[in-house]
Amino acid sequence: MIKYYFIFLTLVFAFYLPSVKGETGLDSPPVPVSRVSPKLPKGMSKISMVHGHVKVQFEINEKGVVENPFVIDSEPKGVYDNVALDAALKFKFKPAMKTGKPIRFTATQTFDFEAPNDQNYNIGLNLEEYDPKKLDFTLHRFKKKGSFHSTLIIKDNEIILKKLAMPTSKNDWPMLNAMNYSPYLFFYHNLSRTKSKLKIYKRSDLTLLHDLEIPPLSQTKYGASRYKALYFMLNMNELIIAAGKKKPQLFVIDGKSGKITPKKEFEKNTLFNVSDDGKYLFARKVHSVPGVVIDSKLFVFRIQGFELTKEVPLNQVVENIIYIDGILELTFHYKSTTNDYRVMYLRLSDGEYIGD
Repeated sequence: MIKYYFIFLTLVFAFYLPSVKGETGLDSPPVPVSRVSPKLPKGMSKISMVHGHVKVQFEINEKGVVENPFVIDSEPKGVYDNVALDAALKFKFKPAMKTGKPIRFTATQTFDFEAPNDQNYNIGLNLEEYDPKKLDFTLHRFKKKGSFHSTLIIKDNEIILKKLAMPTSKNDWPMLNAMNYSPYLFFYHNLSRTKSKLKIYKRSDLTLLHDLEIPPLSQTKYGASRYKALYFMLNMNELIIAAGKKKPQLFVIDGKSGKITPKKEFEKNTLFNVSDDGKYLFARKVHSVPGVVIDSKLFVFRIQGFELTKEVPLNQVVENIIYIDGILELTFHYKSTTNDYRVMYLRLSDGEYIGD
């Protein structure tokens, strides 16, 4: 179902036509004469479509023809942009009038794309007929009316088998961890600023095994409006998360038993990363403003047993951290004095620097 809106039409259409900056004293605003519904993108069906929106800005010329449309916001990015632009170009208007003459006018419109049946599809399908390790589980997320919503999409060889509307999240984006080597799905959603839920499902048939109450995930602001959260599979059965708004604490959650084991507490605004091979956890306190240096340390933990391997003093901007085959490559940017970079190589097996 596709909805679009215009304030001069009925409730079904709710366009928003702000006046041009500095434009006053109109005799009348533009009035829609004809409009078309956007088509679905090529290759997308009503079954495979997901919820989304596109906000388009355009000009209405003196003849009521739409010109120069462009996308100013869309979600998911790029999915519905072209069909929304094509639809906007086909709209016709009675032009805006000022002192008895038609004038050029700038307008915006939001196209809402809503999947049918409240995002549910083939809800009764028995997944046990399929190899759970070959199924692809993805979470499509969208914001609507101040809350965070999501749809679990299950595919087999790119064919959608099932779509399920997941529980609403109040303050944070919901999250899913569904590694194909694990027999469990871990779904996180937020109830309030202080309470969240972690639901653990059996991968083969989506049976709900555990419904756990946990603190909200710790989402650290780092760089230009980027937020990072730790939500990582330690092995086929266990998930590791950083939760708690004031002081993030590491928790290990067992999918089979539902047991929650607290591990270590860190300072506020700690950024976490895990090495690609899952052997090491990196933690460092950062400043939310890009480029601001704070004296801190990079803590390197061996995940097996949470053994602290190395503490690296940080008194310059860390441009990048790369882990390659047991070697940690640290790139520092000395912005306060020069544009020089310093690259240091730390061997994690013994905590020794092998290059500078």
